[in-house]
Amino acid sequence: MWNNISSLAGLATVIQWIAIGMVFIGGILQLGKFFVDKRISVLKEQKQNGIELVRQKKEQERNCQIDSLKMELNEKTKFVDPYTQPIQTGIASVYINIKSTDNIKSTDNIKSTEKLYNHFMDAGGAIAFVRGDKELLTLTAPDCFETAIDDSTINYKGVFTLDAYHSNIGKNMTFLKGAEYIQIIFAPLEKNYLVKEGKVVCTFNGNARIEFLIPEQVMQNRYIFIRNIKSSFDKVFK
Repeated sequence: MWNNISSLAGLATVIQWIAIGMVFIGGILQLGKFFVDKRISVLKEQKQNGIELVRQKKEQERNCQIDSLKMELNEKTKFVDPYTQPIQTGIASVYINIKSTDNIKSTDNIKSTEKLYNHFMDAGGAIAFVRGDKELLTLTAPDCFETAIDDSTINYKGVFTLDAYHSNIGKNMTFLKGAEYIQIIFAPLEKNYLVKEGKVVCTFNGNARIEFLIPEQVMQNRYIFIRNIKSSFDKVFK
C-alpha cells in the first residue's frame, strides 16, 4: 500500500475528508458551546434577578415592619406625652412689674422701697384662656403679693389654680390650642397701669409646663393681655 500511488492517493482523500469532517464537527461543537454559554449566562441572570427580587421583597417587608413599629410607637407615645393628656389639675404662677409710685412711701423727699410689701389675703385675681369672647379655661387666686422693685416699679405676683369642678376638666390639653389670647387681672390694681413686663408659668397635671411672656402694655379696663400665645403652644404641642 505504501508503494502504491493510487492507494496512497485514496488514503490522502479519506484523511482530507476526515479533516474536513473534524473541522465541521469542531464548528458544530463551538456553536454548541456558544449556545450553552449563552444559556448559562441567562440562567445566571435569572438567578441574580431572583436573588434581587427576594432581597427587594425582604427589604419591603422590613420597611413595612419599621413603619408599623413607628406607628405603634407614636400611638403609645400619645399615652405618655404629658401634653396630650386630659386636664385634671392646673396651676399658674404669674408675676408682673408695673410702673407706679402710688404705694411707694417717701421720707424726706427720698423714695424708700424697704417698707413696701403687702400680702392681699382677700384680693387675688384670675387668668383665663379665651377664644373670641368665650372663656375656655380660668384659673383663680384668692390672694396676691405686692413688692416694690425700685422707686417706680412695683411687682405683683400670685399663684392661680384651676377649679376641680370647671366644665372643661377632663378635656385633652390640646384643646387649649383653640385659645386666641390670655387675659389676666390682679384685683388690687384698680387703675390702668403701664405693665413693663411679666411672665406666666402654667403647669397642668403636675408635669406639663407652658410658659408665656407678658409684653409691655397699658392695661385695658384693668386687664392684662397676652396676644401672641401660639409660639408658646408650638413649643410643647407637636
